[in-house]
Amino acid sequence: MEVKVDRSWAWVVLAATFGIHFISGSLQYSSGIIRLNLLLDTISEEKVFVTWIISIYNSLFALAGVLSSLLIGKFGCRKTLFVGASLQALGFIGSYIITDNKLLLLTLSLITGTGCGVCYTAAMVVISYHFDRYLGLASGIAISAQGFGTVMINIIETTVNFYGLRNFYLLLAGYVLQNFVFGALLRTSVHEQNQSKKVKNVSILTGKNNIVYKSDESVNESKSKSENLTIPSSESPHNPNGQYRHEIQYNCEEINTRTKDFDQESLDKNSTDKTNGKLDQPSEYPNKEKSTDEIEMKDNFDSQHLQSLEALDIDVNGQPSNTFTKKNHLQKSSIVSDCNEKETCFGKYVAVLKNYRFIILALFVFLFSCAESTFHIMLPSYFMENGSTKAQVAQVFSFVGIVSAFSRFLTGLILNKNILSLTILFSVPSFLLAICSFFVPYFIQIYWGQLIYCLLFATFNFTVYALVNRICIVIVGVKGTAEAIGMLMLAWGLGSLTGSPVTERIILSTGSSDTITTIIGTFYMAASFVVFPATYRR
Repeated sequence: MEVKVDRSWAWVVLAATFGIHFISGSLQYSSGIIRLNLLLDTISEEKVFVTWIISIYNSLFALAGVLSSLLIGKFGCRKTLFVGASLQALGFIGSYIITDNKLLLLTLSLITGTGCGVCYTAAMVVISYHFDRYLGLASGIAISAQGFGTVMINIIETTVNFYGLRNFYLLLAGYVLQNFVFGALLRTSVHEQNQSKKVKNVSILTGKNNIVYKSDESVNESKSKSENLTIPSSESPHNPNGQYRHEIQYNCEEINTRTKDFDQESLDKNSTDKTNGKLDQPSEYPNKEKSTDEIEMKDNFDSQHLQSLEALDIDVNGQPSNTFTKKNHLQKSSIVSDCNEKETCFGKYVAVLKNYRFIILALFVFLFSCAESTFHIMLPSYFMENGSTKAQVAQVFSFVGIVSAFSRFLTGLILNKNILSLTILFSVPSFLLAICSFFVPYFIQIYWGQLIYCLLFATFNFTVYALVNRICIVIVGVKGTAEAIGMLMLAWGLGSLTGSPVTERIILSTGSSDTITTIIGTFYMAASFVVFPATYRR
């Protein structure tokens, strides 16, 4: 059942994505708490390894975006979400079973992290398919759920203290299975139906089209022989049902026509009568035997591509001809394309990567993610070194989540009303966070100093999340949104993977943990200047 954009079931889909993002937020932003508990049972020489475990887990929320976008293009958002939820549950169950923390690199980092990333990207993309006019508002509401998800950090800390970290993994396995419930509500929208057709338009020039026709059994043998078709010697030109299949191979410079056997079930009821060599007269009796060929074509051509391709026809004798116009092809014929899926898929990614504004945006996302991941992973232990308890750290990060939820929602409203430009919404928050990060070491030993810094982080950092859908549509259009978001998630993941391990190495070499906020500020400052060419438009 197709869902209309901005109406009816689209709002139920929004509620479902809210739940998915709530789970994602609670899992992602509690990674620092999980790292703290892992460090309790780890010798100092393995601290970098533990940081890598959490960094890979955290980065795969974004790195798996490309995999998720591929699955979305192949199976749709709902089935993709089911795959992600299954990987999440499998990874947490594996983390419960194993006894060696080194194997967490496989179960927690790779399997669970990949599942989280697949679910996260699917929930991002599905909003773009269900909303048009209210896209900014819907994105703000959906993404705000990640902020509300951080209220689970206190519950997570209490649960880990009561059950232990190993048993906690088993509880998380049941928790993430709720994504199956939310995924069941993700009905296919009109936009998604158009984007996830098996047959892609022929923007990739190399494709293959099948033309099915049926010959009358009563046609005499001499006429059958007169049909001058190019048929491989290994294939029979005629089957018991009297049906043929032409595969027309488009290869930019030449067209090869071949004939293969074809089943009777593949012939559509709405065949067109070609008695007079035309395709614009429907057959009155599609199931009645005729002395002429019956041809079915299913459209796979975009009108703009039809203008650049020569229209092909098959005459009564089976010969290629050009007896009707491109307009008739567009209006009256339909050609089922079995385009090479690999070429079509990678062609879309290449088209997006050719856009220089998108490349700059991806660089911004990388730098931004380096700063953000360092904050989430390294700040909890940094606060504890400066006098805070685990309970206080959990409380501070819970406040971060609540404030960030309202920040995302307000950003969505601003975006929907076009109050501020995308350039301001992207660059100014990063610049302000850079300034705050440079001055934090002077107040870090005061609990209120830590709290104020985290609240400022929550206010400015998470505005970007509500802007991703809009900026992707502005730069690459709706058709490239899934691929664009997938590659942005890849850049985001690379930043998450890089930021905290690099910071850990710098801390070990300098011997001072105060460099954490300086590194965070440097990343934010670089991001605030890089984003200008991607978002600024005269």
